[in-house]
Amino acid sequence: MGGYPDPLIHRVDRRTFYASYLQTYLERDIRMIQSVQDTSQFQSFLELLAGRAGQLLNLSSLARDLGVSQPTAKRWLTLLENYAVAELFKTVMHCGIAAELYFYRDLNGNEVDLIIEQGHRQLLAEIKLSKSLRPRHYEQLERSGLPFANPQRFLISAYGDAVQLTRQVRNIPAWEAHRVLD
Repeated sequence: MGGYPDPLIHRVDRRTFYASYLQTYLERDIRMIQSVQDTSQFQSFLELLAGRAGQLLNLSSLARDLGVSQPTAKRWLTLLENYAVAELFKTVMHCGIAAELYFYRDLNGNEVDLIIEQGHRQLLAEIKLSKSLRPRHYEQLERSGLPFANPQRFLISAYGDAVQLTRQVRNIPAWEAHRVLD
């Protein structure tokens, strides 16, 4: 479901193709939507985020290390999170899939970045910008306090391969996020 034929037609490595596509798409959309003029600074932002994966995010420290304002760092972070959700939403709309997308947070501190409901089917996804896979990236999905009946669970990350992480959680590369809908 979804995807682009170029890797198959032109015999291009799919990981290289999708990584390049994601890079181009992000740079173009970030410039257009958020008025990011310095994409090299934004690239530094991505690298700093990846290096701090799994840590409590300190936007003040991140902004200071980048030489940008805290509101700018927060805007960029929100843009990246929204990008992953927007790509899934576009797939849902383009393919005519009957689904609702939302996030979950309760008073006990349980939260899920993205929930997709397709009739009785529920998909839970955490979205991380890390190229490494660590249990703390997806442990939220395995909490017993979540009020969902037998959902499918995914980590959407910058890691290059789709792999089973635990009995319940599967990693999907961000550029193949549409695969959670298969």
